[in-house]
Amino acid sequence: MGPDGGARNRRWRSTTAVRAWIACAAWATTAGAAPFDLAWSAPEGCPSREEMVAATRTRLGEDETEASPDLFVRGTVSADGEAFVVTFLVKDATGAEVGERELRVKGHECRAIEEPAALVLATMISVVRPSSFEPAPVGPPEPSAAVEATSTALPPPPPSPRRPPPGPARAALAADAEPTLPSLRALGAVGVASVGILPQAGGGVGLRTSYWLRSRFLVALEMSFEAGASVRAGRGVVAFQLLSTTAMAGVTMLRAAKVELVPVLALRGGILRTAPSGFQLVKAAARPMALAGGGVLVRAPLAPRVHFEILPQAEVALVRDVFEATEGRRTFRLHQSSLLGARLTVGISYEFP
Repeated sequence: MGPDGGARNRRWRSTTAVRAWIACAAWATTAGAAPFDLAWSAPEGCPSREEMVAATRTRLGEDETEASPDLFVRGTVSADGEAFVVTFLVKDATGAEVGERELRVKGHECRAIEEPAALVLATMISVVRPSSFEPAPVGPPEPSAAVEATSTALPPPPPSPRRPPPGPARAALAADAEPTLPSLRALGAVGVASVGILPQAGGGVGLRTSYWLRSRFLVALEMSFEAGASVRAGRGVVAFQLLSTTAMAGVTMLRAAKVELVPVLALRGGILRTAPSGFQLVKAAARPMALAGGGVLVRAPLAPRVHFEILPQAEVALVRDVFEATEGRRTFRLHQSSLLGARLTVGISYEFP
């Protein structure tokens, strides 16, 4: 072999050794990335768990992995006036707390927290990753070693360090992951339709004020006015009107991105008023009414803080009276509320922090 051939052979061996060193370094860096698991609790309109995980991985420069997580993160978001407060708590695989950070992001749109929150979380993960998963320092090979390395095949990558089972840490994290959603107040306007209480059917309008404890438990008060069909008897006519106040309580059973279901119990009391024309009523023109019932409040977001609401209810009349009128010596039975009735309210509400 000539001098040129020997030089080319040495260059080929050196290049092969450098490539082997680069491959080992890349493998060591990937193996050093300890995966993380995120338990995420945030109000409606905030980034989802999947979006936060993807944004954090992008900041870390990592791809999705099937490996068991070694870091467990609990993230919560709560509204605080004109800002959102994001809190991260990081635990290792043994359940020990290794980091905590709180971030305040000003603004009315919760989605604005995604970038700053992902940056903070990525920084925390980089700092607290277990040292056993740090990539071993890999330096460039010596020239003589590079030549020798070409005579043997590359060694297989060392086995991944055994990770402790994540079960205890995951259980501890789940126990701590109670949502800390904000309490809200809401004011809404509704249209009302009912059957069973007024003659034939009733219709009207109402106002509803609501308080959402931790965005889950509902306490509401509604005032409404309804008018029913007029009843004709003999040569006279009687109109019926109902003024009522409803107290409601419920708890959110389902919350998804586009809909929320809240079973409620309701107690309604009011005054059933009559306006006779042409004859005299046997009893007073205004009488008390009392009803109890329940239903499911369905809420759907229309815009930030604005919800469309529909509440179908079934009601039982607790107090119901008979309305009669007289014309000369004749007595007419005008109306008595049914024992069972139904009511539907449809409207829009606006939430206040």
